[in-house]
Amino acid sequence: VYYKAPFACFYKGINFANNLIAALEKRDATTETWIPAKVAEAKAARAYYYFWLVRLFSDVPLVLEPTTSSKFEGTRTPVPEIYNQIMEDLKAAEDMLPDVANADGRITKGGCKAILAEVYVTMAGWRRTPDGQNVEGDASYWALARDKAKEVLDMGTYTFASDYTQIFKDLALDVYNPEMIFDVPFTFNGTTDDGSTFPYFFGPVSDGGADPNGGAKEGAPSPLIEWLRELEPNDKRIDWNIAKYYYKAKTWDKVNYSDSSQWVIAKYRKWPDGDDSHGFYWGNYLYNFPLIRLTEMKMLYAEAANEANNGPTSEAYNQINDIRRRAGLLDLPSGLTKDQFRAKVMAEESIEFLGEGKRHYDLVRWGNFKQMMDKRRLSSWVLDYGGVEEEYINAPLPQEELDLNQWTQNK
Repeated sequence: VYYKAPFACFYKGINFANNLIAALEKRDATTETWIPAKVAEAKAARAYYYFWLVRLFSDVPLVLEPTTSSKFEGTRTPVPEIYNQIMEDLKAAEDMLPDVANADGRITKGGCKAILAEVYVTMAGWRRTPDGQNVEGDASYWALARDKAKEVLDMGTYTFASDYTQIFKDLALDVYNPEMIFDVPFTFNGTTDDGSTFPYFFGPVSDGGADPNGGAKEGAPSPLIEWLRELEPNDKRIDWNIAKYYYKAKTWDKVNYSDSSQWVIAKYRKWPDGDDSHGFYWGNYLYNFPLIRLTEMKMLYAEAANEANNGPTSEAYNQINDIRRRAGLLDLPSGLTKDQFRAKVMAEESIEFLGEGKRHYDLVRWGNFKQMMDKRRLSSWVLDYGGVEEEYINAPLPQEELDLNQWTQNK
């Protein structure tokens, strides 16, 4: 049931894009000069939706024409064919899109390049087929990922934020932060709940339940205690991403927890701290969601350069050390091997992008999903079930799609 909504929503977006492309391609772009940019934006959006679908479900139908049918024609399309279409769409779009920073949730030239860099790094890594085989990627994509990430870094359109916390304070208030490449914007018009609910699910907790007044609500996910022990203690990102306290009911009065096992993930907290004047409740908060930040391009460049060069380059060190310095940490030691540098990147990504929807897909493409999950000996999946099954790498297809199209469930 959980995966029915994303499956349907992504295909709904794809059909919107297909309809727009088909309609605009019938018009005269020589006289209506705005058309190529709109077609490019639709192709980039279609590519991005397919990128999410293949990472979630592996093989899925490749639909490139408008449709009104509730049933897919034919079988699921193999992942490599879908990636070929994704790359074709993104390459066709990137030079036709505007080079602007604040696009208010729309895909721009920088966003298109960044998505393509993500696609390349994913294709270089591992994936799982519908029949349960783990397949290694094509290592030639590491260099392509490195170069495409560098294009974004060199554009000069985006700025690496000097303060990590300011990125999320700006997101909380629907204010553009120059590090943001692509995000999902939310607004509230005062009459309907069309805002976000992120502070409800990823904010500090209260000892008296959710209330429009005060800083917290009823519950939030807790970080794994073993992972907390792996973090560098002086990392400034910890205190923003993780709440070591709870609020007294309906107040902004903080009470520190007595034990780290009680800490909760709180990246998308209510902001400004102590301010209820905006009157936002949980369903109409402005909090925008980050999809791609400039930091990801720096991290992706460092990872891809290390893999393509069979070891870290000086520029790879520069990019990762920029991120560490912002977090108040020392530079990485020189002379790291390829494997050692890769491990440092993996650790860095775990705290930098906590709560941004990236970790599962990173573990899959790194090929260490089961290893890293089972490493958490105190987790429920290890204590109760003896470990995680690799069949959970791919999401299950919605049952109604299996029934309607006679597909076989992912393994």
